[in-house]
Amino acid sequence: MESAFQSPTSSSIPETFVDMSCDQATSGGSVDSPRKRIRGKKADKESRNKQKVADGVNSRFCNLMEQFNAHNEEIDKEKKELAERKVRVLEEMQKMEEKKEDDAIMSMDISGMDPQAQAYYSMRKNEVMAKIMARADCYRPLPPDDFDL
Repeated sequence: MESAFQSPTSSSIPETFVDMSCDQATSGGSVDSPRKRIRGKKADKESRNKQKVADGVNSRFCNLMEQFNAHNEEIDKEKKELAERKVRVLEEMQKMEEKKEDDAIMSMDISGMDPQAQAYYSMRKNEVMAKIMARADCYRPLPPDDFDL
């Protein structure tokens, strides 16, 4: 029979054999359904710290996105104002060009032209005058009423 004590020449640690399969069977776990460990305080603290960092990053990201959206809205507003201004300028340029053409037609001497050209430019002068009169009617003040007192 072997003794639990070993000779001084051998290792001072007793040789023991542990059957790992017995430990699994007695602990209630198996290879197919491992038992879950309960989280410790340290793991919970680390998890909370990670969540705080993630929340901070998310908060910063949200702030940056809000700034970005506000900046884009401002840019869109400026673009809209510039487009409206461009339309107004183009309309003014068109009016100026039209007035320039009307002035050229009105100042044209048709006495030396052939009868067809005279008829054409005479008709154009009448059109210009009608257009001028139509604009003038919009701005003409109403005549005062005569009241006999």
